[in-house]
Amino acid sequence: MSKKIKNYLKLLLLFLITLLKVIFIDFDFIKVKFFIKACLAQFKLLINGFCNQNPMRYTHLFKNQNIIADYSDFQLHKLKIVTQGLYETLKKKSNRTFTYSILIPVYKPKLQFFKILLESCLNQSVTDCEILLGFDGPQPAEITNYISQLIAENETAKQRIRFFEFDRSPDSSGISTTTNQLAEMATGEFLLFVDHDDWIRSDLLYRYDLLLRQHQDNEKTVIYCDEFKIDEYNNRIHGTYLRKPDSFTYPYFFINWVCHCLLVSKKNFLQVGGLRKICDGAQDYDLILKLSSNSSRFLRCPIGLYAWRVHANSTALSTSVKSYVNDAGIFALKEFVDKNKLDWEITAGEVDTTYFAFPKINFIPEIQVIMPFKDGESLTEKALRSLITQKNVKLNITLVNNNSTDPSINKRLQEKFKDKLRIEIINYDDAFNFSRICNFAARNSMFSNSPYLLFINNDVELKDEAIFEMARWIEQPKIGAVGCKLLYPNGSLQHGGIDCRDDHYEYEVCWGHTNYQVHKGAKGFHSVQRVVDAVTAACMLMKRTIFEEVNGFNEDMYPIAFSDTDLCARINQKGYYCFYNPVATGIHFESITREKNAIEDFDSSATMFGLMGNVRPRKSFYYR
Repeated sequence: MSKKIKNYLKLLLLFLITLLKVIFIDFDFIKVKFFIKACLAQFKLLINGFCNQNPMRYTHLFKNQNIIADYSDFQLHKLKIVTQGLYETLKKKSNRTFTYSILIPVYKPKLQFFKILLESCLNQSVTDCEILLGFDGPQPAEITNYISQLIAENETAKQRIRFFEFDRSPDSSGISTTTNQLAEMATGEFLLFVDHDDWIRSDLLYRYDLLLRQHQDNEKTVIYCDEFKIDEYNNRIHGTYLRKPDSFTYPYFFINWVCHCLLVSKKNFLQVGGLRKICDGAQDYDLILKLSSNSSRFLRCPIGLYAWRVHANSTALSTSVKSYVNDAGIFALKEFVDKNKLDWEITAGEVDTTYFAFPKINFIPEIQVIMPFKDGESLTEKALRSLITQKNVKLNITLVNNNSTDPSINKRLQEKFKDKLRIEIINYDDAFNFSRICNFAARNSMFSNSPYLLFINNDVELKDEAIFEMARWIEQPKIGAVGCKLLYPNGSLQHGGIDCRDDHYEYEVCWGHTNYQVHKGAKGFHSVQRVVDAVTAACMLMKRTIFEEVNGFNEDMYPIAFSDTDLCARINQKGYYCFYNPVATGIHFESITREKNAIEDFDSSATMFGLMGNVRPRKSFYYR
């Protein structure tokens, strides 16, 4: 690489010397004009070659190269040809063909965006598909002229595209009505929903076709893929790749992470009643809720095959552009909750198009609080004072003294809090082993009959009613552990749920805190109630029966680091969920600048993770 740079610098120097000679010695400005033109032509060739060699990293910087996201026309054409051949071979081998209808409701899109979307649909390597365009009332002449010309000049477009203009009256207009009408006219077995200004990769239907062939009951199969955002110049927007969960965590769906490019059988779509006009703006969210209630099987295609266009009038830029979306989503979720006999109150969430649920609880939860400590008396006192303020819960506090150097600390703590808390202090005199300390306290306490366990660090100070807000969820269907939002003293985020990520080193277990250390007031997935891959044991609530079912913390293999993520992985193995609730909050006085300790290297290895059998479908979603 350094040799190439030296050669480029030599060429640049030669260019400058020659230019100066022509201007100041030859005084020939016509020669200057031709010289600059020749140099620009060579520079363009250089850039083209560089982009072809480095398509994923640099081509988005050059807007005139016919690049969509990270892909050149040449790459997409090659991808189409290869996967088309594979598709035809697959059909012959299996003697089974699925047919597809791509449904595109159209309402006054920008022509440049619409052309890109429609061409990406025409370039699909799966040939057994049709494209249905539904005009929601009269469209601009440039749109209709473009379609007419395309059909007249392009044989593939003539064979695949059908377009219809629907009534724009108040009762029969809108995206839901238009989509339903297209679905009724569709001849394909499966419907693919696409927005009129986005983009799909040329092998999308082929990848979906492969997944369909893995199951016998195809009619109830619903497929979605990862996605990312592109700007008005077709550049991929950094940090917008949405890594979606591998499985659907019914019924905990408080944000539409499925989003775009859903594939569903026509029969299933019609069976659940299609889209509803009353939910326009959140019609796709409503559809997914109805499909999940209809015992549909959701499958993730783990590739970013769909690009969501960001522009001034798109919800990709800001959901506040379409404020009615929130109301429609709340309506859909409330109906879903009632239908599934869930006793939840529904409100708007912290972020647009997200929602909070508050399960009603008609008993006072009795909870054993396990708090290990070593010295740190002032920290422990702060943590205990925050427990005094907790309402609507009955707390039994077990403090575990692990080799404190002050022999009288137990007595002082007991005296200070004996009239305010039900408290016991037990000693654990062996070497520090977080997992063993917690197991010891759960099994050797006067409060061992408490039905719930709360593991909490002595450097965590909970806000009022945080424990109650966690306890709301502990008896909900399939919930195995509940965590809360923890902030550092400066307001930045310490814990907003833990994701098992796939964008780190191959040899490491990729546990990562969602939006770790984002600034105070920032909104994101850490602001959303959701099922996650793990929650931190700095503040974790769970049923005692589940704790015993999974045999507690792993004292031997995970004595310190990753003890909580290992526990959560085993909770997931048993078919339970780990739930993160940002309504419950606290302050964590853990060092913000703490770095990974070398002692954690073995615990974080993928080899170790695999040996323990902790590899399971991921349940978190996050921007990568």
